Amino acid sequence: MAQFHSLQIAEVIRETPDAVSISFEVPSELAQTFSYISGQYLTLKAIVAGEEVRRAYSLCSAPGLDRRLTVAVKEVSGGKMSVHLNRNIKAGDCIEVMPPEGRFYLLTDASLQRRYILIAGGSGITPMMSILRTVLNSEPNSSILLLYANRNKESIIFESKLQALVEQYGARIEVKHFLDSGASGVYNAGPLGQDVLKESLAAENWGSQSHAFICGPGPMMEAAKQALLETGLPENQIYIEYFSAPTSTDKVVTAQASTEAPTEGSKVFVTLYGETTEVLIKDNTSILKAATKAGLDAPFSCEAGICSTCMAKIISLLTQKKNRRLIRLLTK
Repeated sequence: MAQFHSLQIAEVIRETPDAVSISFEVPSELAQTFSYISGQYLTLKAIVAGEEVRRAYSLCSAPGLDRRLTVAVKEVSGGKMSVHLNRNIKAGDCIEVMPPEGRFYLLTDASLQRRYILIAGGSGITPMMSILRTVLNSEPNSSILLLYANRNKESIIFESKLQALVEQYGARIEVKHFLDSGASGVYNAGPLGQDVLKESLAAENWGSQSHAFICGPGPMMEAAKQALLETGLPENQIYIEYFSAPTSTDKVVTAQASTEAPTEGSKVFVTLYGETTEVLIKDNTSILKAATKAGLDAPFSCEAGICSTCMAKIISLLTQKKNRRLIRLLTK
């Protein structure tokens, strides 16, 4: 079974007109199950208008610093779960939560002197809050530059909390806000495009201990990655968290053989929670959807190949003939 646990909501805070932070109480017997690394996320499950909906939300709380697990949710127009969480839930309610997952992190090391560049847009600040608080607390010799873009001042999530960190840690953390409208004083004019980013990064002296984390709208993230690469930061020192499918201007050419399912179907052996089940796929559906249709309770969230909740490992390709493929797949 997909390992969801019912957690009680301890607190709901209105961060901006269209975003809330939600804190969960974790019973002592589940403390180890819900241990996490800054930058990871939770998958929430709820029944919305009679339909089961699952969505992944990054943790903004920091391990070792906060007793409760907290996520921030920005309401998206037409978004089933985000609208439900922003408008309907309250302290005392319970919701189904899957243990933390995700690979958008770098393990801290108190002996190192690292330079962190965090580039966030809108709700992309959520995992950054966890990362920067953890770094400031756990790596006393490291420093952080946060470049944070929003539509306007009213949409800045965690602004007062960020200012408090600047006052507490001084020169170790610098926060630069960029606004699409209403920029003045300490608020720089956005949007946070490639030219603005390169100017903001011009003074950086990249080294082996320089690391960049990017999270926000797709076009901003692509611009941020390109700016980092052009200013000299190696690609393997850049970490990106997508909240939606990445965009690309590259022309994609797909072979006909890869888009058509074999006429006899593809047989997949799915090992899930220690049990192996044979699933036959006769069309171009995904393995996840075929497994779910077959009655398997496979873990998933976004259903778009972004969050990695449904990630599995191919153990072996047993055979590949003209009209038939057999694949052995291992999931959780």
